[in-house]
Amino acid sequence: MNFLYRRLSGYILIVILSMTLNVATAQKKWSLMECVQMALDNNLQMVAVENNLELAEINLRQSQHARYPSLSGSVNLNNSFGRTVDPTTNSFINQSFLSNGLSLNSGVLLFNGFRINNTISQSRLNALASKKDINQLERDITLNVATAFLNVIFAKENITINENQLEQSIAQRELMQKMIRVGNSPENAIFDLDAQVAQNEQNLVTARNNLELANLTLRQLIRLDPAIPFDIQVPDIEVDKDLYTLLSIEELTENAFRNQPSLEASKLRINVAEKGEKIAEAGFYPTLSAGGSLITNFSNRFQQPSGNYFDTLIKQEIIFNGQPVFIESKQQIPIFESIPYFNQLNNNFSYGVGLNLSIPIYSNYSVRAAKSRAVVATNNAKNNYEILKDNIKVTVAQSYAEAKAAKSRFEAAEKTFQAQSNVYNNALKRFETGNLNSYDLVRFKTLYETAQTNVLIAKYDLFFRYKVLDFYLGKPIVIN
Repeated sequence: MNFLYRRLSGYILIVILSMTLNVATAQKKWSLMECVQMALDNNLQMVAVENNLELAEINLRQSQHARYPSLSGSVNLNNSFGRTVDPTTNSFINQSFLSNGLSLNSGVLLFNGFRINNTISQSRLNALASKKDINQLERDITLNVATAFLNVIFAKENITINENQLEQSIAQRELMQKMIRVGNSPENAIFDLDAQVAQNEQNLVTARNNLELANLTLRQLIRLDPAIPFDIQVPDIEVDKDLYTLLSIEELTENAFRNQPSLEASKLRINVAEKGEKIAEAGFYPTLSAGGSLITNFSNRFQQPSGNYFDTLIKQEIIFNGQPVFIESKQQIPIFESIPYFNQLNNNFSYGVGLNLSIPIYSNYSVRAAKSRAVVATNNAKNNYEILKDNIKVTVAQSYAEAKAAKSRFEAAEKTFQAQSNVYNNALKRFETGNLNSYDLVRFKTLYETAQTNVLIAKYDLFFRYKVLDFYLGKPIVIN
């Protein structure tokens, strides 16, 4: 019984914890910074530019190591047959033998027209440009996420407005129904308000659909799993209409030039191309290098006297008094023995050092062609820089003009809304006292709701235009 009780208690605890976690997950509201960080962590373009930076840093390390001497070793093992040169004696033998060679080689480049120094500088500039690419992409992603985040806030506020408008229409219809029941209005007077309620319901459905689409866009930007509940923190948004009125277009443009990582990256790539010219010019200079080697070898046919001898009789024929006479003599023949492996390696050890100077005289136009290509690459880099600079200048001018226009629209929308609000409130009072028919009330309410929606649109449009200017000025993108 106690066992069953403990198991049941455990199951209940697990269920409660699961429900608690689910509620906690469902209640999580994402801030703008959390959305931006999620987008930066999951963006595939960010992975690509980070990989480019890693490649640039690898190239930089490789170019730095080109200053150091190289070192290589080799081992060979040969089994030779027939008439062959024995590498240990440099003599021809007509026997099969086994040989083994060992070598260690090193070389260092002493001068090559400053190619190594310029390559290191070029690689370092490439790495810096790649970092600027990352900074620019981070800013682009931040602006895109902030725009989508702002659209969600707008959609939420638009739903609130449409809900309030629907509630007002329902209340007005209920009032009309009371007036009809007491005989103060004809029965057909309700039709206009029925239509208004239906229109407000349709507007609310549209607003909710727009929120779903805005949420979907933001989800896709941050690559959030569809199974994870998602909602955002809605800050209070206040728009400073006069935020950029004191800045001229020239000041904004100059600030944009100073604060765009993409422009800095483009300028760095001009320096990269100029270093490429110097690297190409290195082909006109002599190349001086030094090298050294250690060599030894072994042969199983290489022998040495053992210090022992064996006696042999040698018969030699001579002519004495016209007759052949054979004379025998004893001779000692040395006995040879194989030299041990490590003794041979020690005895056959040799080394050498040397310098090599290579002077280019004619290279089939390859060096001049490389120099010409490098000059063209520099001109292209400069042209790309000017194109990007012009694009930023045009975009900032457009953004500034759009911000000024948005400010004017917002101010005009506020005035219109205030006027329509006064008209509508007056019409509502007349309707409640029976001095205005439902048709005119609906007409005034429609004008009021249109003005209210236009203020909301103008407010967020101006806020967005100011955020675009913040982007070009290098300011942090925040929504508050």
